[in-house]
Amino acid sequence: MIHAPNLSMSFSGLKTSVLTAVRSAPDPKDEQFRADLARGFVDAVVDVLAAKLVRAIKMTRLNNVVVAGGVSANRSEEHTSELQSRLHLV
Repeated sequence: MIHAPNLSMSFSGLKTSVLTAVRSAPDPKDEQFRADLARGFVDAVVDVLAAKLVRAIKMTRLNNVVVAGGVSANRSEEHTSELQSRLHLV
């Protein structure tokens, strides 16, 4: 999806991967496993959002982008600055 030449986004494959990881984990309740899995999920989503936003900016030649709702509404400053840095907005 990240390399598709369009702006479509779907995270169903990612959700399936998370489910598979949980089902195959020796101890899915392990705090470190859960933290690593959650971090990997967020990283994957941010990668896709950043790539699609950069593609949208290039396609439209707009100078301003507003990201709202969903993952972008995450109140974590770390995630917000991570997305900004991947978009080269910082």
